[in-house]
Amino acid sequence: MSYTQHIIFSLLIFTIAGCALNSADTQRILQTASVVMGESQSGLSREEVVAGLKQALSKGADLAIQQLGQPGGFNNDKQYRIPLPAPLPEWRERLAVLGLSNELNKLELTMNRAAEQAVADAVPIFVDSITQMTINDALGILRGSPTAATDYFQRTAGAKLQTRFRSVVLNATADTGAAEHYDNVVTVFNRVRQLQGAPALPSLDEYVANKAGQALFSKIALEEKRIRAEPAARTTALLKRVFAPQ
Repeated sequence: MSYTQHIIFSLLIFTIAGCALNSADTQRILQTASVVMGESQSGLSREEVVAGLKQALSKGADLAIQQLGQPGGFNNDKQYRIPLPAPLPEWRERLAVLGLSNELNKLELTMNRAAEQAVADAVPIFVDSITQMTINDALGILRGSPTAATDYFQRTAGAKLQTRFRSVVLNATADTGAAEHYDNVVTVFNRVRQLQGAPALPSLDEYVANKAGQALFSKIALEEKRIRAEPAARTTALLKRVFAPQ
């Protein structure tokens, strides 16, 4: 298989392996690959090829959003679980002596639930990013690094995503109780930190929003690299066929 073929099919499996595609989706992606490789008889234009790639990217981002945005998507995943903001972890034992052990546990749980709510609200941002993709953008992804699609999303959606997350997290921390638990912790922490020179705690909403955004892009990049690089990730008959030795 040629270098160009590997690039094209790498992008396609990024989407296909993680999603349940119907026959129409599969045919569309196959036609997209054929046109880029100059093998199609269907007469698809470059604009239609880009439309196919937009569909592929949409499905890939949606997979990451679904996994992190579901109940327990953050809290039950050791890799993405959001820890207490510094310097609370190193102060945990001392704060527990002051009666804050249960409060810290509740804060950590509710922070992660707030992040799940924020990520679940990210779909419109990615849809907008994909909608505005140009032909040059698509070609750059096809020819780019193992995280070219993720890099495109960070470049075009990162700032909007953080703005959206901050707004959602503000409401989510109130709904989940995280804001109340944080206020309780901060009240006691501020009494003792000044005596021992500990730094001030960050804004809860800003902290959770940043962590949620970092986790989402990390999840997308991990999935993109895994499917591009690992034969074991090509779990469908289509993936085995397109990567068969030529």
